Amino acid sequence: MPAAAGFNTFKITGQITELTPKSGTVGSYVTVTGGGFGYQEIIRISFGTTLTMTTVSASSIGTYTTTFTVD
Repeated sequence: MPAAAGFNTFKITGQITELTPKSGTVGSYVTVTGGGFGYQEIIRISFGTTLTMTTVSASSIGTYTTTFTVD
């Protein structure tokens, strides 16, 4: 069914926009930055076999930055 006149349907997809450093070893600190999330939406960062390295809440504009240690 088409959208009603004057309305559009769209989907915002969360994403990682920056990951630093690009490489490292166990014990390295990694900073992840991204956006496209809802206000205060909980974002879980997984890495390798660790299901949740860290969690962070999105800002009022849907962005986030968090740092974790590679183990």
